[in-house]
Amino acid sequence: MSNANSAPARFNVPLTVRLILLAAFGARAFGLGAQSLWYDEAVSLFLARQPVADLIAHTAGDIHPPLYYLLLHYWLAWAGASEFAAAFFSLFFGVLMVAIGFRLARDWFGAPTAALAAFLLAISSFQLWYAQEIRMYTLAGSLVLLSLWLVERIWRAGFSVRRKAFWTFSAAYAATVALGLYTHYYFVFLWVAEFSYVAILLLIDHVAWRAGGRRIAHAFKRLRGRNRANLAPEQPATASGGTALAARRVWRAAAAIVQHPLVLWCVVQVGVIALFAPWLPTAVRQAIDPPVPPWRSVVALSDALAEAIYALAYGQSMPRAYASDLLVGLVLLLCVLALASTVRRPRGTDGRGIAGLWLLVLSTAVPFALIMLASARVPLFHVRYMFIFSGAFAIVAAAGLALIARRSPLVTVLLLGILLGGMAYADIGRRNAPEYAKDDYRSAVAYIEERIRPGDAILINAGYIYPAFVYYYRGPIAWRGRLTDYPAAHTDGLVVAQTGSLDASPNLGWGSAASDFYGTDETASAAALDQLLRDHPRLWVLRANDTVNDPHGFIRDYLAKNMIAVDEITVPGESYVKVQTFVARGVALNAFGVATVPGQAFSGRIELAGYAGPPTVTSDDKLDITLYWKALAPIDVDYHVSVGLYDARGRRWSAVDGVPVGRLIPTGDWTIGQVLPDAWRLHVPRGTPPGTYNVLVTLYDPSGGRPVPVANGVDGVRARAGQVQIARPASTGGSSLWPPRPVFGSVLALDRVELSAGPVKPGASVHAELLWNAFKTPAGDMIVGLTLVDDRGRQWAAQELAPVEGRYPASQWSGGEYVADSHDLPVPADVPNGSYHVMLALFAARNHEVLAARAGWWPLTADSIELGTVTIQGRERVMQAPASIGNAAHVRFGDSALLVGYDIGRAPAVAASNVLTATLYWQSLSAAKANYKVFVHVVGNNEQIVGQKDGEPGAGAYPMTGWIEGEYLIDSYRVELPPNLAAGAYTVYIGMYDPVTTTRLAIMDVDGKPAGDRWRLASLQWP
Repeated sequence: MSNANSAPARFNVPLTVRLILLAAFGARAFGLGAQSLWYDEAVSLFLARQPVADLIAHTAGDIHPPLYYLLLHYWLAWAGASEFAAAFFSLFFGVLMVAIGFRLARDWFGAPTAALAAFLLAISSFQLWYAQEIRMYTLAGSLVLLSLWLVERIWRAGFSVRRKAFWTFSAAYAATVALGLYTHYYFVFLWVAEFSYVAILLLIDHVAWRAGGRRIAHAFKRLRGRNRANLAPEQPATASGGTALAARRVWRAAAAIVQHPLVLWCVVQVGVIALFAPWLPTAVRQAIDPPVPPWRSVVALSDALAEAIYALAYGQSMPRAYASDLLVGLVLLLCVLALASTVRRPRGTDGRGIAGLWLLVLSTAVPFALIMLASARVPLFHVRYMFIFSGAFAIVAAAGLALIARRSPLVTVLLLGILLGGMAYADIGRRNAPEYAKDDYRSAVAYIEERIRPGDAILINAGYIYPAFVYYYRGPIAWRGRLTDYPAAHTDGLVVAQTGSLDASPNLGWGSAASDFYGTDETASAAALDQLLRDHPRLWVLRANDTVNDPHGFIRDYLAKNMIAVDEITVPGESYVKVQTFVARGVALNAFGVATVPGQAFSGRIELAGYAGPPTVTSDDKLDITLYWKALAPIDVDYHVSVGLYDARGRRWSAVDGVPVGRLIPTGDWTIGQVLPDAWRLHVPRGTPPGTYNVLVTLYDPSGGRPVPVANGVDGVRARAGQVQIARPASTGGSSLWPPRPVFGSVLALDRVELSAGPVKPGASVHAELLWNAFKTPAGDMIVGLTLVDDRGRQWAAQELAPVEGRYPASQWSGGEYVADSHDLPVPADVPNGSYHVMLALFAARNHEVLAARAGWWPLTADSIELGTVTIQGRERVMQAPASIGNAAHVRFGDSALLVGYDIGRAPAVAASNVLTATLYWQSLSAAKANYKVFVHVVGNNEQIVGQKDGEPGAGAYPMTGWIEGEYLIDSYRVELPPNLAAGAYTVYIGMYDPVTTTRLAIMDVDGKPAGDRWRLASLQWP
């Protein structure tokens, strides 16, 4: 075979290598760090971020050597601990494998074959997989190829004590193998293959045997002769002369033995052992007595062989099928052809390439055979460990292709296309197929972090899972340790308890308290769980491969018996990682500092029995609260809940909706009398003004959105759970010059503006959300002026109000503080359709002086700035009474509306559909002062509301502030009635109220006499 110097002139080796390395880098960098860490990768990052002494101590109690973690430790200190940065470390060695593979193949087989081998390494799906994994495999793979290259260098240098090159490369080889052993213990299988192969070559090499073996035999023969026979007759033998001669002969014999190539090769191995000696006792103990529970199962030889060949040839994600079996056969054929070509030495070669090819094959085959042999005692095989030896396999495949290319280039192109197609297919599966996705601990922990609340605890599989949780969880952890070491009363923060291996040997983890793995039993685990549940009414479980620690499912059975499962998700990945939520059975409200909320029962069936939450939070922070529900009667609807944060004027600042307690226990499954905790998180928006806020709760039917009436509630449908004080943040965040923002008088900046989306109807309001940022404390209070102008500058609406409705004057704002503000600019009923500009000006309250406004860095100032444009789109006005009205009426509501008629449909139709439709005919008396809402109530004899519908006229299309005198409007409401409504007489009432103050409008009958605040519309006989 040709060497590097015999490459054709047209083959530009440096350029080719650079392009291949660039392709290797690009293929490995694509999608780097995009997937979540699985637990082995999380262990890598967990260890690498420890102090060096702790890292080494922790690794000594594990099953891997420490070199990779030490190198990663220093890499992370420089590059950061993100998934991308950590994986880039593996990417570097993955590209290095390509470079070393090229050099190795070039020295043995020539540049063209080397380029092909490097190309296969660059794009192999197997290579791409582990070049993006935060583990030691690419580092070990690089050391494997380097050690093979050094074996070849030693062979070329010749085994001689007097040759400097031999000792140089031998020292490098010993260091490389020792580093390999410090990286991954499976390196020992390659070491055995290399030592055995070279030793056999030395034994059968005729020149080495003749030069070394015969010289040794001759030296011993001379040594066996009598010393006196070698002395002259006239010289008497002396004891000293005979001893000296014998010593010289012994020395010559020993020198001959030491200079024998096989002995020199053994000396090199002694150097490896000496370099690895400091870690050798630990490695032996880890091998004989592993400190972790066994997790691998025995793999049949045929299955293991198929998995290994599939992965080496195409990729670990190549599915096994008949077609792919043919592809595997193709790769084996390439290897057989390459080996067959070595039976006769090609003319013009020195034989080193021939020896190298067999060494490459054995460096993959021997480790596999030794792994399977050792698996007869302890299961050791996993296909990912074959990656360490995959570089040699790619070079052998390239050598086979090169052999075929000398006879049939067309067949070579065809075979190469099939090989590359298989790699591409495997890589597509690696990146996209769900079965090859990494365990998504990132999503699992994010799910927990979003929903975990103060006082919760989490149960995690020890050893396997907690490093992933620790890496991704950003919140504070009050205590983390073994479940059986859990101390009582850790309710001030998150508790992370790690389970042990049930019924395992007490020596698991070598009995060390610092080990991630420990043996325990059901009695100790149950006692610790009892204490944990006494302190924490909600428990999270992060599960993966828990059958390793708990083969009989004791913990799962314990939780099913003593707690209620309320939620569960399974995230993608081969380990079926589960996140489960449990709540205690029968929570005692006074056990956790819960404030009771008596008397707030929804329809007499569900009681809001308690509330727990912090007394004070700051704006731009989270508000974690827990509601405590109790079922009072059977519930036939799976209700949803809405939890909101409201100020004293009823404005909602934050809200969250969802299923109460958990998806696995809907309200229809609640047990009567059982108290269930229900945790929620509200985000307090940035700039929320300081003050007292109410936490209001609404239950509603998700099928129609109808709220459930609540006794003693705020407005009949919302229960007051508790109150919280919103405080000014300790750090206000300061002010920034970027991005440029509107600035008023160098005092206040307008950080954000949001205007009403979509067309605004006459009579409605243009809603403006503002976020102010104070550069410094204003000298006095401020007034916000909003105007609505058309393109010609004509003003159609104007309003002046203090920020935050005067509840938090600007004179109290501190420098750097953010304050959220909102304004509703009423649009008069007579504004024509069109596009209008919303302008904002800021005045000093004491003298109404305008603060000069400047748009960002624009040097010119003005009295006002434009917030944006809105579209006003009115409706057609009806000024004549409807031709047909079901039931005439003449009822006046306040000063604005006159009910001139109504229609509620016929009773049989209502009974058939369980829906009552009330159609109301209004005549406007004048534009209203507020956008009043209409309510339609169906009330039983006991004054219990069995059906209700509230809303603005026309479902918001006819805001009452937009009515003009004399117009008529037709307004309909659908009231859903319970399907199990008891038979009897019911009354339908209507009325109007201000949604802000909940004050109802006074009603006047046809004679002008007061008629209360609700009007009896009709009677209904059911069914």
